[in-house]
Amino acid sequence: MDNEAGEVAAAQYPLIREFRVRLNMKDEPRQDVEAAWSVCSPGTVGRFSATAYFFARELFRKFQVPVGLVVSTFGASTAQAWTSRPALSARPEFGFMLKAYEEACVKYDTGNVARRKFLDDFEQWKKAADQARAEGKPAGRPPRNMNPHQDQHNPSVLYNGMIAPLVPYAVRGAIWYQGESNYPTGKIYYELMETLIDDWRARWNQNDFPFLFVQLAGNKKPAVDPNEKSEMAPVREGQLQTLRIEGTGMAVAIDIGDAANIHPKNKQEIGRRLGLAARALVYGEKLPYSGPIFERAKFRKNEARISFKHAEGGLAAKGDTLRGFAVAGADSVFYWADAKIEGRAVVASNPSVPRPVALRYGWADNPPANLVNGAGLPASPFRTDGW
Repeated sequence: MDNEAGEVAAAQYPLIREFRVRLNMKDEPRQDVEAAWSVCSPGTVGRFSATAYFFARELFRKFQVPVGLVVSTFGASTAQAWTSRPALSARPEFGFMLKAYEEACVKYDTGNVARRKFLDDFEQWKKAADQARAEGKPAGRPPRNMNPHQDQHNPSVLYNGMIAPLVPYAVRGAIWYQGESNYPTGKIYYELMETLIDDWRARWNQNDFPFLFVQLAGNKKPAVDPNEKSEMAPVREGQLQTLRIEGTGMAVAIDIGDAANIHPKNKQEIGRRLGLAARALVYGEKLPYSGPIFERAKFRKNEARISFKHAEGGLAAKGDTLRGFAVAGADSVFYWADAKIEGRAVVASNPSVPRPVALRYGWADNPPANLVNGAGLPASPFRTDGW
């Protein structure tokens, strides 16, 4: 986290409190959780979710009312792990996930090889870790438990242990920061999020409770070729499509990523952008809360003209030149575009594409994307050839 020492020292907010749910993966829904409330202070904030804390701080500074955070999280988890089994079972496109999980459980439960190997490996690791700690050295990572019941990628296991017990505790809404573990299922990420949001709203009997989420930040090597394959771009597209669901809001983070770290350090800005969305969508403030969102593209002769929603205050390039746009002709080969801003639109072209038929913006793991609106909020990546 940026300026961690300074942020910790300044975290005197006794009216911000966090209820941290302890990790618990289960095959069936549970009735209770292990958790406790913590009052925000310099001595406790280091254990808070950074994104949730900065989100709460944004709301507290604006409204001066108590903010309670019920934090139920686990790293490297999938969206399906946080969704109930009945909700997943109701959609045929998720059948392969449920089948794979059932088969893995049967194989693990009826055999001893995987369990015995893990226990043996764990005992060896424990001895080596104890010795390393005694010598003041790092303990190293423990061996991976191959138990599918305890794998945060599998359907419903986190919902059962860490969401189901919270229902029907009164909540005002949800914020969501996830996506990296769904690279293999990026093409159906929207369907997963639609199912999860509908599921949670139904469980809480609040069919419209606000659901705000963070779009994946840039990561990995900076893109050089606009035709490079991307694992992250399809997930970002699914996140963008999730805005179709009423009562949702998205904080774009494409501009504050880290090529070497999947977890961007600027959690302050992520929390602030989530807070802006809450202030506008939940509390009714009239303020810019989203960066530019693709609206439509018109292809005329040798150029594409793109218009955007959420272009308050006009459009601008964060830097000297507008970057991140690419155009393609009928051969589907993309070329970086010469892009310029004309009012509330962007015009993109490339001499190698005399008749463009498709356009992309920020379509890469770590794209050179720098379009913002007048509030300095970044535009979401998008493509016209996938909608």
